[in-house]
Amino acid sequence: MIERRILSEFLSGLAPRRRPLGRAPERAPERAAVPEVSTFTGRAALTAALAAAGLTVHLTVQRLAPPPIWRAGEPLVGVLPFLPWTVWIYLLFFPLLVVTGVLVPAGRWRRLALAWSLASVASWLLVLLVPVTFARPDLSRVDPLHAWVLGRVYGLDAAHVTFPCLHSAVTWICWHALRDRGPKLRAGVFALAVAITLSTMTTRQHLATDNAAGLIIAWASARTALSVRGAATARTGRDSP
Repeated sequence: MIERRILSEFLSGLAPRRRPLGRAPERAPERAAVPEVSTFTGRAALTAALAAAGLTVHLTVQRLAPPPIWRAGEPLVGVLPFLPWTVWIYLLFFPLLVVTGVLVPAGRWRRLALAWSLASVASWLLVLLVPVTFARPDLSRVDPLHAWVLGRVYGLDAAHVTFPCLHSAVTWICWHALRDRGPKLRAGVFALAVAITLSTMTTRQHLATDNAAGLIIAWASARTALSVRGAATARTGRDSP
């Protein structure tokens, strides 16, 4: 009898244990959530890297652009007065890029990058196909600080690659990406986008026609990026990043 009981206990130890009915399975301890700030930092770094890559390509396109086929006259150039101090508004474009990359939901960052890339490629193609130029002001009549800043800006964006205005195209894509992040942010980014667009003309960086083309490119790029998202959603049944 003793031997039989020992054998029975040994065999019962080898058999898989059954969970009592009605008892929930034990859960493994959950890992601590990754801090949200690391996600913000990653998106900010990716956005800055994308902007740096875009600037590098832009400078290359400038060197490859053919001679201008049309020179804009003073009536078109002088739609708005020349205001050197608005170069600081113009330069807000760059922090706006990074802020947009941080504030946009993580799942939408790829679509934002796609829209930026489409707008850039369309603008560079037009620069090569339709080179337009116009006379920029004499900076010797401007105070030394603003003359120096405008000189650096003119060096990065030469007058023979003025059409279209990629500056305003990307700016309005930023507004499009943030327009559903709350009424205050939507209104604030809208006002900033208007100011940056106007500053491209008051700094004599671009013409009104350049900005009109930039707005069309922004709209088309955003629509294309959203259509890619919609196709992926229809195919997978969930929102595509």
